Amino acid sequence: MKTADTLSVIAAGDLSTRAPVDSLIGSGNETAVFRDVRQVLERADVRLVNLENPLTDNGKPIAKAGPNLRGPESAVLLLQAGGFDAAVLANNHMGDFGSEGVRSTLAALDAHGIGHTGAGMTLAEARRPWIARRNGLTLAVLASTENEFGTARDKKPGSNGFDMRRLCMDIRQARRDFDFVLVVMHGGNEHNPVPAPIVVDRYRTLIDIGADAVIGMHPHCPQGYEVYEGKPIVYSTGNFLFGNVSLPDPQNPWYYGYMPHIVFGDGLPQMTIHPYRFSPDGRLICLLTGVEKKHMMDYLGVLSSYIGDPVRLKRHYESWCAYKGPGSSRRLRCEWP
Repeated sequence: MKTADTLSVIAAGDLSTRAPVDSLIGSGNETAVFRDVRQVLERADVRLVNLENPLTDNGKPIAKAGPNLRGPESAVLLLQAGGFDAAVLANNHMGDFGSEGVRSTLAALDAHGIGHTGAGMTLAEARRPWIARRNGLTLAVLASTENEFGTARDKKPGSNGFDMRRLCMDIRQARRDFDFVLVVMHGGNEHNPVPAPIVVDRYRTLIDIGADAVIGMHPHCPQGYEVYEGKPIVYSTGNFLFGNVSLPDPQNPWYYGYMPHIVFGDGLPQMTIHPYRFSPDGRLICLLTGVEKKHMMDYLGVLSSYIGDPVRLKRHYESWCAYKGPGSSRRLRCEWP
């Protein structure tokens, strides 16, 4: 809700323009994909989205594990069609096409009046918050990603790799300079519906340091949320619009997520959850309603219950490691004991 004495923000999760989403670009249907969620997006003063790949017509793929993702520079029209004010760029794919990929992404966003944070041509630039000014209030948005590939260095373009000491310094500085501080984190176990204990501890620490809210992304499935010390923490929003031709089943958690809508004002932040699903063909993002919404909210309630129970949380994480560990070791060509 928009009011004169508050500043509200809504955050959409991972958006990637890989197939089949790429077919939207230049089709004239860029706006149509958002038609069902537009009413929710427009309720907020500020709209954020995680752009999960660089926008570049050039560049060369870097050597890395996992896919090198990118979209054409014209894909910025998709973000513009969604009405997003800023793109979060701190993620494990922003550096997939090297310096040129980062440069062209920043240039495309700048040319279309879309703000950005979490990546830059230097580490100092990648650390720089994006500032929203609405209704006489200011919000600093900081973004950081777990260190995989393509992170920035002092004179190397890339994303803002996670460093707890550095991020705490940035939060404290933003706390001094602006009214509210939102931290967007990119990390955690992919496809795990429950965050690792270390992630819970990490995100709570960011609140202790001075963040007013923390929003997590990256696991490619929704995770739970909590209110810690009166402030919201979302552990994973799930994907927002992310093509995956290898997953045709529309019931796969890949295609479900939720948008947290957070209102900052005189008191403690207030958060509302808007669950949705998107079609495997990448043509429409649909708000959940009725029974489907109830089922999703009940599911998120179960996931959230793990977060407040350290024993169950640890037990789930150990089970997850036991289940995933052998496969990970085989991929690394290690021998599992």
